[in-house]
Amino acid sequence: VIIGKRALSLVRDGDTVMVDASSTAAELLKLIGARHSIAVVTNNAGAPVLLSETGIKTFVSGGELARGTYAFVGGYAEDFFRTFRADVCFFSVRRLSSDGELSDNAIAENAVRRVMMARAKKRVLLLDSKKLGESCMNTLCALDEIDTVVSETDISALFPAYKNKFLPF
Repeated sequence: VIIGKRALSLVRDGDTVMVDASSTAAELLKLIGARHSIAVVTNNAGAPVLLSETGIKTFVSGGELARGTYAFVGGYAEDFFRTFRADVCFFSVRRLSSDGELSDNAIAENAVRRVMMARAKKRVLLLDSKKLGESCMNTLCALDEIDTVVSETDISALFPAYKNKFLPF
């Protein structure tokens, strides 16, 4: 909830927002109805339920539904995101390593995230501090490829080279 509230501060009225299907990003979706005249573009199969009563314009990718994550993945989902441009893309991963590598075991979800990130002006990592640690098997990107990190605690001191990327407390 804290990460979602902090991330909401980066959404302006009128924005087009891409949101991945991570559970951390779903916390933002629960709060995003507080903004006006925005559009949400997502691969989260639960997004229509979360946003149905908000009046938020919602676009959901479709594609193959990944088991257990409620994420639409695959070529269809990737092609869908290539048809949109966004002001900001919110996403999460399973791990952020001490050397600044973002990784996940969900290869197909990372493939969709890469397209989302490429189509957004600003890329925002939503990071629960419990996700700090060793890398997973599939690298998404490095910290220097994203614009902002939003966490529930101040972890910027752990990444002095990237201190300017962390949303201040």
